[in-house]
Amino acid sequence: MPDISICMITYNHELFIEQAINSILSQKTKYSFQLVIGEDCGTDATRSICERFAEKYPDKIKLLPSQKNYGVVPNFIRTLDACDGRYIALCEGDDYWIDNDKLQAQVDFLETHSDYILCAGRSQYLNYSGEITSIDERADKTKVDFSIKDYLLKMCFETASIVYRNNKDFKLPDSYKNVFSADQFLVLLLTMNNGKIRYLDKDISVYRYHAGGITKKTDPKIILDKLFSMLDEFDKISEFKYHQFILLRKKFTLFGWNYKSLNYPKRLLFLFSNLKTAFVYRKFIPFNYKIALRYLAPFKI
Repeated sequence: MPDISICMITYNHELFIEQAINSILSQKTKYSFQLVIGEDCGTDATRSICERFAEKYPDKIKLLPSQKNYGVVPNFIRTLDACDGRYIALCEGDDYWIDNDKLQAQVDFLETHSDYILCAGRSQYLNYSGEITSIDERADKTKVDFSIKDYLLKMCFETASIVYRNNKDFKLPDSYKNVFSADQFLVLLLTMNNGKIRYLDKDISVYRYHAGGITKKTDPKIILDKLFSMLDEFDKISEFKYHQFILLRKKFTLFGWNYKSLNYPKRLLFLFSNLKTAFVYRKFIPFNYKIALRYLAPFKI
């Protein structure tokens, strides 16, 4: 059993998968690790590229056979089930890591801080033009410790930056297969019982924007509905313990969605008419819940 399992799902990523795999094989760490690839029966050369790597590095790569297309979430579940390391890292086939000490730093921290369930970090975004920008999603730039409440209000790190403790007693609920954002739902489930998150304040991974990405091919209104359905499902699973924060997350999401859907002149009018909401949205999340709840209460969802 390896110390770390890296869960990688991939589908029609022939342009990106080699970079993703190499970024993992380049890790410098004293911990043993295995890359588990769930190739979802794509129509391009992704499978053959993965097979080539698996043959070359049989001790490092486990390629899951697939004779059918599972779909994003079922493929993620089967790949996750094949990960038996003490820790699990995530990296999808169109993203990649840029810090060769990423696994070493994250697992070192989790090894010495048993009260933390997850360690993540800052990501860069690679846009359609091939330009890189460093993204820090924290509202409070000095904050390095996060709770589930922080994450609910502002999903503050990308999937490829995540490493978490593999608790053998942790089970995914049956409803998991129906969610839209498997990674976000996973973080919520992992931290539901006061699991703490440590944020590394350095660039460790790259999130790639490209036309084939699932969020780029889906109608934004459908994404909004699916996100709200996911939050409702988590609300039930957590027995409404975080209901106020889920409601606030919906309000913020709807506020941002309404803002982005407008052209620039209408954006100014929208911000002016929702001045208090805009101020809270930009300044107070995720570290002043009471003020946010009060000012956002009138904002309809």
